[in-house]
Amino acid sequence: WNSAVKSECESIINHAGLCYWPFAHYRITGAGAADFLNRLIANKLPAVGRVGLGHLITPSGKVWSELTFVRLADDDFYVTGYSNYQLHDLRWMKEQLKADEKVNIEDVTSKRAVLFINGPKSEEIVSKVLDTPADLARTEFKAFQWRKLGMAGADVIAVRMSFI
Repeated sequence: WNSAVKSECESIINHAGLCYWPFAHYRITGAGAADFLNRLIANKLPAVGRVGLGHLITPSGKVWSELTFVRLADDDFYVTGYSNYQLHDLRWMKEQLKADEKVNIEDVTSKRAVLFINGPKSEEIVSKVLDTPADLARTEFKAFQWRKLGMAGADVIAVRMSFI
């Protein structure tokens, strides 16, 4: 199996690779959504138009879970987490809502998907399926930013991430 893994890695390094990852997906919206999330996570929420990693913490400061936050607007967040924690995280967030908070937490897992495309040819490949041309160059679409794009007739929240 070493040769198969080596070949796959070399293909991604030299061209591109596509991967589906079964994340849990949530939309957290409403007046006070940012304040609500800031109360639950140890990290700072990203600015509008940005993406960030956050850790849900318990009242005693222990890490409960890890999520990725895409800040669509001041009080509008698209959030992904590990699929095996889907109900765990959803229940935890709903339990933390105060009676007077007007925050909506929606599980949109069955409506969304995460696809990773990596490698030096990834921008070129993605540009071929865009409904409307967009500049995907790293100088214009920087790490930890998001854009709404149309791809092959589907509305997409495109995120440029960096793990290096």
